[in-house]
Amino acid sequence: TLIGTKSLLETTFASLSDALLVIDPRTREIVSCNPATEKLFGYSEDEIIGNNVKILHRNQSAYEEIGRQLYPVLDKDGEFHAEYSMRRKDGEIFDTEITVTEILDKAGTRVGVISIIRDITERKRFEELFKKIVENSPNSIILKDLEGRILLANRRTEEFIGHPARDLIGKTPHDLFPKDHAERTVAADRDVVRTGEAHTEEWAVDFADGAPIHLLATRFPVTDADGTIIGVGTISVDISELRAAET
Repeated sequence: TLIGTKSLLETTFASLSDALLVIDPRTREIVSCNPATEKLFGYSEDEIIGNNVKILHRNQSAYEEIGRQLYPVLDKDGEFHAEYSMRRKDGEIFDTEITVTEILDKAGTRVGVISIIRDITERKRFEELFKKIVENSPNSIILKDLEGRILLANRRTEEFIGHPARDLIGKTPHDLFPKDHAERTVAADRDVVRTGEAHTEEWAVDFADGAPIHLLATRFPVTDADGTIIGVGTISVDISELRAAET
């Protein structure tokens, strides 16, 4: 039963830093929570247990929306991941990362769900700061996936290539550059993925206005939390004036 499962999990729950809740899927009432839940949301255990999980959501609409999304995904995959804004007892809205998994009985019937909630406020703050740094950098910054498709391009890249960043997203080097330049770019990206190491080299290219530009381009592997390479980043510095001064 859900109550039996609850008692087995409580000791483990108490030692974890993320908020964990055991929830009755029929009523969406909270059956159990760990101390991190109390700390994260500002409620005491007595205020949480037996209450509907809606007290933790931003509003009624948000509570209903996650319910509509959650159960179809659990039915299909048995696990649900999402980022949601939630509400503390004092009314503060904050960003969270939620993972929900099922508790099944011996017959395979869902008797409960475990919701793991992580506060990602600081991560979001750093992401926004990073975006501002990237957007205002005097250097061209591009992020591509392993297929060579552009995921991110900043304002300086727009100036080099001559297209708005929104038009660059999803494009590959072959969509944007002459064949020889595109093939050299693809080869350089693949070399970074193969070696797992950053690489810097100078490029002389013709971009938006047709004038040659000398770039010092550093390519580097982009990894996920597990260290797996998921893309390639490139930071290009315009050194045209330096090269002109040398002639």
